[in-house]
Amino acid sequence: MTSEPASGLACPAGVGLPVVPHGCSREIHAVLSALPGPIDRVIVLDDLPVWVVTGYAPVREVLADENLVKDPLRLPPSVHPFRGRRYPEDGYSLGGRHLISSDADDHTRLRKISTPLLSRRAVRQWRPDIENYTRDLLRVIMKHGGGELVSELFEPLSTKVICRVLGIPATAERTVLAGSRTLLGPFHPRDPEYLRASADLQQLLTELLSERAERSSVDTDLASAAAVAWQNGKVSLREALGVVRQFITANTINTASVLARTAVTVLSDRHLAETIVREPDSVAAVTEELLRLQSSAPLATWRFAPEPMTLLGARLDAGDIVLAAVDTADHDPTAYPDPHELIPNRTGPPHLAFGYGRHYCAGAELARLEIQAVLLALARHSHRLQLAEAPEQLPWTAMVLCHGLARVPVTAHPHAKGDPAS
Repeated sequence: MTSEPASGLACPAGVGLPVVPHGCSREIHAVLSALPGPIDRVIVLDDLPVWVVTGYAPVREVLADENLVKDPLRLPPSVHPFRGRRYPEDGYSLGGRHLISSDADDHTRLRKISTPLLSRRAVRQWRPDIENYTRDLLRVIMKHGGGELVSELFEPLSTKVICRVLGIPATAERTVLAGSRTLLGPFHPRDPEYLRASADLQQLLTELLSERAERSSVDTDLASAAAVAWQNGKVSLREALGVVRQFITANTINTASVLARTAVTVLSDRHLAETIVREPDSVAAVTEELLRLQSSAPLATWRFAPEPMTLLGARLDAGDIVLAAVDTADHDPTAYPDPHELIPNRTGPPHLAFGYGRHYCAGAELARLEIQAVLLALARHSHRLQLAEAPEQLPWTAMVLCHGLARVPVTAHPHAKGDPAS
């Protein structure tokens, strides 16, 4: 495997460049870890050349670098960041006006919609709901003697939670889940299924915001906050829709993918499960270490060079794409001794699974609550739950920017003496 060095020369073609594969975390990690760094040219999505930044310090620097832009509309009119075509995973940038695709003052303005409701203190109100949803969904799996955790626990859980936070009625959960699976899945943006799911979700959210706007009051949900911001002229309707839609697409499947890998870890490690049951307060530290070890995103979302520039010694052209490899950053041995070991209460810099800087994940605290609830529930039932397939045999989703296990089948043994209350 060869890689072009960051010699200061622009890289016009993709011939001979390393290819970042679709799907399996181990394969993606292997390719990214083999790059010389700190910035290298690679191919993603089969034929799209991008710059990838590796290593903890360089990745954090790039995540905070506001000379790079998230909004493709800030590029010169003659420059298309995706070479004039659509790719399955470009929806993050071309899917509307929202936090992930905005910069500077626009980003601050849009983030004000969600900040009051998604702070660490504010999300505590959702903890009882999250724990109840988790318990109820897991109870069904246990009753049936097993099941498939991704489709029967993690996706329904993350969907219920985001609908509750956004103020979307439970009757629309099916539309929300279908939309998140499709819009953040491997579908091409012109695929009829993608277009249909996008239209269905857009209709649902447009009707929701219009109904909330008529109330002219801010309830304790994000849709109401977005609607009031729209009515007060602080954001456009397109921006209000984009912000709400972003939380659906970015939260639901991202969270489910982390939960799937978390489940495999806790169900494969009896000592870890017993520690969590014996010391439930340890779940917060375990969660942070699991996030470091297995982020849902090996590569952060798209960043673009708005003009010719030098980045970490490499010369970039206007429109060049830069991807920060948070996976390699969080496994950098210069930042984390024994980086592949799970060490709760590890000392060292904070992990980058939720990003860094202005674009730090707005839903990070909510995701933490979901992971903690699932960890506690699975640990308490770990003596009855067993993986139905070896971890190395579990299939991965065929994606690059966001990936996870496609399914996690389990078997549940009969009620055992000393079981915790279900």
